[in-house]
Amino acid sequence: MQKNVLLIHKGKAFMLGTIAKNFADGGYGVAEAETTVEKLGEHKGEAHLFVLYPGDYVDDISAALVYLKDICTEEDKLLILIGTATEIETATRSIPAAVVSVTFERPFDMKKLVAQADWLLSAKYRGDHCDLGGPGADVYCRQYAGSHPAGL
Repeated sequence: MQKNVLLIHKGKAFMLGTIAKNFADGGYGVAEAETTVEKLGEHKGEAHLFVLYPGDYVDDISAALVYLKDICTEEDKLLILIGTATEIETATRSIPAAVVSVTFERPFDMKKLVAQADWLLSAKYRGDHCDLGGPGADVYCRQYAGSHPAGL
């Protein structure tokens, strides 16, 4: 069973590589998309979970943020938002806090990010309704069903 995450960002940053590596080490398939309406539309079906890393350009991507909000709302996608306090505040002007599953203010513990993603997916896809796609999905959901990871 493959868990998938879509890492949404613009440009390259050292932390993006580390985030992608930690998800891959945690058993996730990692796809990446730039923060444009077109790229989000192309990649929206590739993941169970979206991770938005807005960066300094967060003020310039309002159309993409609104589209991301619509995808998360209409297609019931999970969204993790990573950034500085200012970036998170700016992003949540376009994406209401109720749509964001969890935020991580930089700097943060990368292992907690993957543990939180695992917990979110297990909470969403638990029991008979577990549908992560692929063989073993139901086993995955039963394995992770239960309490929230310690310290989160």
